[in-house]
Amino acid sequence: MKLLNHVRTIGPAIWLFLLYQVNAELCGDLTWAMVVKENAVADAEAARLLKVSVHTVTRWRRRLEKVSMIKTETFRRGGFKIWVRHSDAPIIQLPSRELDSDQWPEMRTTVVQ
Repeated sequence: MKLLNHVRTIGPAIWLFLLYQVNAELCGDLTWAMVVKENAVADAEAARLLKVSVHTVTRWRRRLEKVSMIKTETFRRGGFKIWVRHSDAPIIQLPSRELDSDQWPEMRTTVVQ
């Protein structure tokens, strides 16, 4: 992954990504690094460090998940376990759910008057 190629997709959530990346520890996985050693990461704590609202951090975290820059797991006592993608790991593009016109199945239609 070349981070600069995804700046427009990530937008201002880059600040949260960089915060996670700085606090990530390599664990032998070639794609993902654990943020703060399996401890819970709270959106409120990230908001305090970045000097933004909790709502903003939550929105940024969801955006990073959507574009596969991070993955999360809800922690039992609140917060999240977070894994951040290594800077040189490739991003796998998920296939679009939209079908081309030639892929649509044949459907019988009925005119109702």
